[in-house]
Amino acid sequence: MKFLAILIIATMPLTALARIGETKEQCDKRYGKLVIPALASDGVQYLNYRVHGFAIGLHIFDSTCQKIKYNKEDEGVLAKSEIEALLSENGVGWQQISGTEWKNQECSAKVWGKHLVIINDAYQKRLDAKK
Repeated sequence: MKFLAILIIATMPLTALARIGETKEQCDKRYGKLVIPALASDGVQYLNYRVHGFAIGLHIFDSTCQKIKYNKEDEGVLAKSEIEALLSENGVGWQQISGTEWKNQECSAKVWGKHLVIINDAYQKRLDAKK
C-alpha cells in the first residue's frame, strides 16, 4: 500500500504532460510559454516546452499533436514508472512489443536512449512516404 501511494505521488506531475491528438492551443494552455519560438516546415509546426523537469518536443500536423518526444531536463534515464505514466497519458491498450517498444491501435512508442518518442501511426506513414 505504501508503494502504491509513493508511485501515485511520483507520477502525479506527469498528468500535466502532452497528449497525442491535442491542438496547439491545448498544448499552450497545458504548458504555458514555448522554450523557443515555434518553427514550421512542410506543414508541420515544431513546439518545444519544459515542464515538471521534462523537455517536450511536439510535432503539430493537421492542427493536432502527431508526435511527442519526452526526455528529462537533467538528461537522466526515464524510469519504467515514468514511461508507463507517459504512455497511459497518450492512449489506452498499449502492448509492449519489445524491451523498448510499445504499440496501441493508433500509435507506436519507442525509447531511444534517454528519450521516449510517441508517434501517431498516420503521421508515421506520412513520414515513411516522404523517404
